[in-house]
Amino acid sequence: MKADFPSFGTLIVSAAFVAALLAPPRVRAQGEPETATPPPAAEEPRLDLPEDGAPLPRAEMPEGGVEPDAAIAPKPEEAPPPAIESTPVAPEISLEADKQVGETEADYQQRKQGRLLQSGLKPPHISRAQGDYSGQTLEGLTLRFDGYLRVLADFIEDDERDYVGNNNGFRMAAARIGLYAGYKRDLFGYINLEAAFAPAGDLNDPNAQIAASLQDGFIGYQGLPWAEIWLGRFQMPYDVGTMESTRERTFIDRPLETRGVAPLQGNQLRGMSQGRQLGLMVHSSHLGLTDDGFDLGYAFAVSNGRTDTRIFNDNNSLALFGRLSAHYGSWVTLSGGAFYDQRTVGELPNLFDEDVFGTEGSLVVRVFHLVIEGQVLFQNIDRTTAGQSVQALGWHAQAAYQRYGFELAYRFGWYDPQLNDDEAGIPDRVMEHTLGLSYFVPNLPLRFSVNGTLASEELEIDNNRISLLTQFKY
Repeated sequence: MKADFPSFGTLIVSAAFVAALLAPPRVRAQGEPETATPPPAAEEPRLDLPEDGAPLPRAEMPEGGVEPDAAIAPKPEEAPPPAIESTPVAPEISLEADKQVGETEADYQQRKQGRLLQSGLKPPHISRAQGDYSGQTLEGLTLRFDGYLRVLADFIEDDERDYVGNNNGFRMAAARIGLYAGYKRDLFGYINLEAAFAPAGDLNDPNAQIAASLQDGFIGYQGLPWAEIWLGRFQMPYDVGTMESTRERTFIDRPLETRGVAPLQGNQLRGMSQGRQLGLMVHSSHLGLTDDGFDLGYAFAVSNGRTDTRIFNDNNSLALFGRLSAHYGSWVTLSGGAFYDQRTVGELPNLFDEDVFGTEGSLVVRVFHLVIEGQVLFQNIDRTTAGQSVQALGWHAQAAYQRYGFELAYRFGWYDPQLNDDEAGIPDRVMEHTLGLSYFVPNLPLRFSVNGTLASEELEIDNNRISLLTQFKY
């Protein structure tokens, strides 16, 4: 028996009815014919990247006649677009991060200054700016430059000797630049170069070539409450005249017993300064025993000895330095120091051994605007190869009064490089009277100084002098 099938028209009507039920509802515009074809779906406007740096194209204005500004303005309820991710800012370092329990603010700042072991004489050129991290990078590294320019004009009395008073005029006393690099708060490195360095030449050489030389170059750690550690090349903790910063000292030249007699100023003599050396130093200028009363400072250093600008040690021996300072507030500082150095001098194959011992005592008193300073240096050299012994003695006393930007100072210096030559009548003793006047320009890192020196030597040289200094420090 054959099955019955619906007619073709019935199938068409049924399919149309099913399609009408499944189609989404549509709102018909007024006047629009029922048979109008629905418009295609509108695409979202695109912002294509510009070419060759052309400005970005604007999105097309939406339908409805919205004002142009409103078309690009963000909706009030919408959150602003997220900012482009940038390099994160280094976290701020708290200034109190390493402050010790019970430590006063004065002691904390004093301990963290990283000063030279000059027992509070004057701030040195190496010090961290507390709270200043403007140069800090992502890794906590702070960079800072410092230095100074010192231009001199010397006028030395003419003597019958050709090497005294015949080369007057201008000279570059120092042109120094330094770089301090501190990591966070406790680790730092410091280096400075001097581009007006005059290397040692022949004895009483009336001239010298300008050269560049490394002065300081060391790594420091100051994270311990009782000590600061330096490793590299730096000034030894010995002799007030050496430890005082060049740009901060009262007179143009260092004390007589420290520097000796320089070429052109008289019969050249080397002073007792131990200068900069390569080594390791552990020190603390103030231990913080009291807030404003009695306090102690110390320094211990081991080095290659006085090898000047040589790269290696002069032998296999090391020099030892020790220094102790007693303070009463900021008023009085009494210091004592000593060193021992085994040296090898001369040139191959003619080398000679020397055992050098030195001791120092100094006193600094501050009374308001008046500063009084005194020092005694003694040195003994045993020339073991030659079987000779030489003793040297020198001292100075000075007073300086500073007021209204002016500083008036007087210094007396005495130096005998070979005490045992007195019996033989060798004229090498020197005395100097120096009067100094300085003016520090307000609000400018500029200083003008004039020093007049009356020199008296057993050699009877006409070498009185006047020196003029202009200094710019940064």
